[in-house]
Formats: sequence, structure tokens, C-alpha cells
Amino acid sequence: MIEQIINETVVSIALFSVFATGYYTPLNVITEWIVDKYINFCVRRDWFYLAKAALFLTCAKCQAFVITLAYTWNLRDAIVASMLALGIKWMISYVSRD
Repeated sequence: MIEQIINETVVSIALFSVFATGYYTPLNVITEWIVDKYINFCVRRDWFYLAKAALFLTCAKCQAFVITLAYTWNLRDAIVASMLALGIKWMISYVSRD
């Protein structure tokens, strides 16, 4: 039997990452605070290459990829979740254009 490529776990994580990174405003304050503290920590120690890791908290596709990879340990599911999050974000921006 052929395994499904997109299962409910992948869809749920992709939707959560899009929701958490752009549309749930109470999380924005927490995210901005964490990113600010993390970047200041890296800059004080001249770890500029590690400051780019803060992108994970603000990017839906990055967050979907990392969360899915950590949860399922399946690279294919992580890639599909990342592409799905990118597609959901694109659809929302396309529909909400003026």
C-alpha cells in the first residue's frame, strides 16, 4: 500500500507554524523579546553566524521544517510541511491583497 505523502500531522504543524509566525498577535511580543535577547547575546560574543538562527522563530517554513523534523524524525515529512507552510502563507497573502 502506498503511504500518504501529506498526513494530518504535517498539515497541523504547517498550519500552526503559519498561525504562530504571523497571525496570532499575543505571540509576537514574546517572539520579538526572545529574538532581541538572542541576537544581543550573539552580538556581544561576536557570534554573528549564530544570530541567523533567530530566523527560525519568525519564518513559517523554517519553523514547520524544524518542528516536523523534531517531532517525526522524517525528512520527507519535514520538507512537505515546509512547502505546505509556504503555500498556505502564499495563499493567504494572495487572497488578502487589495
